[in-house]
Amino acid sequence: MGNRIIDTDAQASALGWDFQSSLALFYIIDDIKKLEKVKVEGKTEDIELEYHTGEKIYIQAKSQLDPFSNSNADKHLRNALKALINTSQKCEYTHLIYGTNISNPFVYKGFNQLFSGYPTNYSFNELPNKIKEKIEKNIIKVASEEKLSLELFNYDKLRIITLPFFGDHDDTRYRFVKEKVFVFLSKIGLNMVEANRIYKVFLLDFTKNASKSIHIDKEDLAWTIIVCALDTSDDEFFDEFDLDIGQQDEIERRYEGFIDRKTLDFSLLNEVEQHFKEMHLKKCFTINRTAPKEFINRTVDYYEKKIFFKESNDLTKDVTKFIIWKILKKRKLILRLSKEVGL
Repeated sequence: MGNRIIDTDAQASALGWDFQSSLALFYIIDDIKKLEKVKVEGKTEDIELEYHTGEKIYIQAKSQLDPFSNSNADKHLRNALKALINTSQKCEYTHLIYGTNISNPFVYKGFNQLFSGYPTNYSFNELPNKIKEKIEKNIIKVASEEKLSLELFNYDKLRIITLPFFGDHDDTRYRFVKEKVFVFLSKIGLNMVEANRIYKVFLLDFTKNASKSIHIDKEDLAWTIIVCALDTSDDEFFDEFDLDIGQQDEIERRYEGFIDRKTLDFSLLNEVEQHFKEMHLKKCFTINRTAPKEFINRTVDYYEKKIFFKESNDLTKDVTKFIIWKILKKRKLILRLSKEVGL
């Protein structure tokens, strides 16, 4: 029997996609409030970020299976700089970024600790002079060899970021990405179960995309959070409003998809939120704990007509209550999400 041959080119290619999409997810979390859209494998660069402020960031992502090997570090640097120089001539930009998982991307022993072991984000100007000189020499050489203009290349807008990313086990490979996402989600009040569910969806959206091309708007990310967090316990509603198992089964059988769509109807979400807020300010409720149920009982006729128009039946009133209840259960999350994400 012959020895098995491992296709390292295929492994490197898979890692390259995995790394650049993970780097995109890792990077956008910091400024998600300003974010408008993110593209991975865009027309111009590996990662392209656009913000509501008009800022545009382009990232060249380079990775290798062994992040501690220096054999290809210089080659990755030159290729990244070539792409960034080219981008500087075609596009207006706020930052041009070289992102890598290489632990010592400039192959200087004296600067091992500057990059290894944890994520880093440095501007060109704050790097040690020896590294700056190496970058400058490579930029000049690449521009000359490739006949690229440096007229619009601005060193002040160049950044170097590193993200440790290696290992066969997901908990190792994605550890810093997961940590960044969890910190963000905890700020908007999600528990560990909810955060883990959302993180897994994010990871699928970014890294497991079979098309090898991603275009995600900020609203897509926000709705992922809302959808996952709206997964409340339905039994609580049926107990609260004293509906028997037969009524529960009938509602779920006939209206499950409809209820899901309505609880994610942004105009309805906004209206219920504003209506509830107005009644709360007018002190219409006995106590805060019973406020959601009181609100539902007082407004159900209005929302039943709004949701079902003239197509009411013996179940539509209870279905309406269920929809409003699901919205109100997560109103605080939606408010926090609006504040943190800038919806």
